[in-house]
Amino acid sequence: MVSIKNDFVAQLHKFMASLTDTRWKMDGKTVLYIPHEGTVVPVSPTTAKNKELIHRLESMVFVLVIIYAFYMCFDDLVIIN
Repeated sequence: MVSIKNDFVAQLHKFMASLTDTRWKMDGKTVLYIPHEGTVVPVSPTTAKNKELIHRLESMVFVLVIIYAFYMCFDDLVIIN
């Protein structure tokens, strides 16, 4: 059951990130999707032991860091050219 929930949540976040990106690209803007799940998690010993939640949050943070680095490199290329 936990695996199904994790898979569903991961796919939902991917869809929402894609939807957010597509919607704001129409206005010529870059907006990153930040899942609400990561902003309402209480800090407690129980939360720290929830390995699935920690893994999902770490994955989202890693993806955001990579996307940010990509956009920064792209901006640098545009400025150079």
